Amino acid sequence: MGSMSDDARRRPRRRWNWYLRIGLGLIGLDLLNFAAFLAIWTQVGGDAFHAYTEDGRYFLGRYRQVVQVSPDVYRWAHWHLWSVWATHAALIPGAILALIGQSRRHDRRLPPRERGEPR
Repeated sequence: MGSMSDDARRRPRRRWNWYLRIGLGLIGLDLLNFAAFLAIWTQVGGDAFHAYTEDGRYFLGRYRQVVQVSPDVYRWAHWHLWSVWATHAALIPGAILALIGQSRRHDRRLPPRERGEPR
């Protein structure tokens, strides 16, 4: 039968607590969203931070260059800029949660006396 060997039973399993999982998830989400923002920013030629409309035409800017885009791209650029700001704001709580989770993982490995618990 498929029973586990003695070595596999003795080997401690890695346990990730929820603080660490959520924290690393928020950090990963922010990094992926920002990478997508940079890739699309270079392809489109600008971002919504430097955007404006004039006579029914839509423009995105980058440095001192301006690119005319469709209304759909203009609205999408604004939405994506807001999502980047939101995920950047979530980066700080994500880092704090990851640090708390990592310290809780480390705390479990210490003997009871070093954790501050009575024997």
